[in-house]
Amino acid sequence: MIGSILLLLGALFYLIGAIGVLVEEFKESIIWGLFGLFTQVANVLFAILYFKRCKRWLGLMLIGLLLIILGTILFTSMFETL
Repeated sequence: MIGSILLLLGALFYLIGAIGVLVEEFKESIIWGLFGLFTQVANVLFAILYFKRCKRWLGLMLIGLLLIILGTILFTSMFETL
């Protein structure tokens, strides 16, 4: 139960962070935004080049990723005890 809640919460945090980075890319230029929308490489490159602008969103994505990992561990351990 807790594992699935953490999974959903982590996915929500990660999604909000990813949308935030995408918005920052579109604020920079339409080209960055379109590249970020269609390729993951552009997202990573933008995050490196413009770290100060998107560090808040990257932090939210990192928290989401950690919650997903923790939720997966708890969720799978639930089935091992059955």
